[in-house]
Amino acid sequence: MNGDLDGAIGERTQNFQDLVWGRRGDRFELAVELEIPEKRRQKIAKPSYSTVRYEVAIGQGGNIGELSILAEKVLLKEGESNPVEDQRSLFPVEPTAPETIISSIRIKKTKTVINKVVGAMTITTTKPARGGTTLSNWGLVDQR
Repeated sequence: MNGDLDGAIGERTQNFQDLVWGRRGDRFELAVELEIPEKRRQKIAKPSYSTVRYEVAIGQGGNIGELSILAEKVLLKEGESNPVEDQRSLFPVEPTAPETIISSIRIKKTKTVINKVVGAMTITTTKPARGGTTLSNWGLVDQR
């Protein structure tokens, strides 16, 4: 996203409800998981972290009609990046959607790097190998 949130949403639609499933609700969430390249893993304090996960919740904030980032989180994860999905017992029964895809605070084999929620922001105090708390200092993003 370049620029502000309203500009990014405005490039896609004039009505925020177009981005919400079934045009119901006041927020949407997005999560992206990427494998950390081996070269980058060697630059972080704990090279066993193999995956980075970015989560964001965007929705209507305190003022009616005002869009805001309601939650934003960056996690480093150990282990398999694509766990095998449980087999469904009945077909074509749809799986139940979770209430949220934003990870809970404590997950085994996971390090929360950034945790921002409405009204508060926490950045980890554990320093990466090169110092600092930006994603580029964690060795996850090129500084071009």
